[in-house]
Formats: sequence, structure tokens, C-alpha cells
Amino acid sequence: MLILLGALMLLSLGATQSSLLELTMSSNELFRLRAFAAAEAAVAEAQAALAAAVPGVTPPPQWHVAMPESSGDNFDVSVRDAGEDPRLAELSADARRGRHYTISATGRSARGAQAQIECGVRLVRDAAGTLLALEQEFWLRRDID
Repeated sequence: MLILLGALMLLSLGATQSSLLELTMSSNELFRLRAFAAAEAAVAEAQAALAAAVPGVTPPPQWHVAMPESSGDNFDVSVRDAGEDPRLAELSADARRGRHYTISATGRSARGAQAQIECGVRLVRDAAGTLLALEQEFWLRRDID
């Protein structure tokens, strides 16, 4: 009887350790996803700032924001002007202008998980400066542990 009780105790300890490991792994994945969501929010904010900017005026090169309704999640975002697109002006007989930007965003979760996104966009404006399109050119993601 004592041997059976010892065997059951060993089985229950093994199951408990396995459950704790699975819980830790799932919470780590949750924090990775929260960091990625923060980085995506940073890209969306930067794209909105670029779209709303007056032609020829770029938003601040870098800013830091705490995510609303989260406990400790935040992001850093930077926008770099990558130059004008001369082909678009040539092809449209100067009716349209294109400008390339590179957005770099780092999202962080409360527990230290980080995700980085680098995104290239092109803003297309008409001769009067009205925004016609914001085109995404590339998207790179990297998780940092």
C-alpha cells in the first residue's frame, strides 16, 4: 500500500511540473504577442502621422508611447525619410509625387518581450499636395528574447 502511495505521489509531482512548464510557455507566448501588437500599433501610428503631415514636413523622427489600457506595454517608433520617387513624377508628367519612408518600430511587453518591425511606405500626392495613397512596400518582423 505504501509503495502504491509513493508511486501516485511521483506521478502527481511529474504532472504538476509538466503543467507549470506549459503555463510558463503559454504566458511567454502571450507576452511575445503583446510586444508584437505594440509594434504593430507603432507602425499604424507612424503611418497615420505621415498621412496627416503637411507635404514637405515629416513627423518627429522618433517617439515613445505607452500602450493604452495595458500595464507596462509600450513602443518606440522612428520615421526616416528615404527620398523622393523620381519615376512617379516622370510617368505622371509631374501630376503625382511619391516619397519613400522607412518606419522602424519596437514593441515591448510588461515582462520584457520585444518585437521589432521595419516597414517601408510610399506616400503618393497630387500636384496640389493632396494625399492619394499610402502604399506599403515591405514589412520585416523580428522577435527578440
